[in-house]
Amino acid sequence: MPLALVTGPANSAKAAVVLERLRRAAYELAQWRDFRGQWTREPFDRAAAIGPIIELVHRVADLSAKPSYAGDNLYLDTEPVRRASRDLREIESRTIGSRIPDPG
Repeated sequence: MPLALVTGPANSAKAAVVLERLRRAAYELAQWRDFRGQWTREPFDRAAAIGPIIELVHRVADLSAKPSYAGDNLYLDTEPVRRASRDLREIESRTIGSRIPDPG
């Protein structure tokens, strides 16, 4: 039951039950952790990994841009890829330097 449905003065007992179940589930989930040491973030060349994927998106978009007829299912189903390609090209045109911003 969503918490939003049980909050309020008349439903405070139900809210307490829902919150307790959530706490218990979180505790049970935490018991499955097997972290032996401190968490580390391995070095990762994000731009090198994402660059080829962006190129593939552009290639698929270009290949699917001219259907034999407008009702072609492949053409219709690949519209999200063409939209993503257009959006990426727009972002790339406004970005100076690296095409992939580093999240830090």
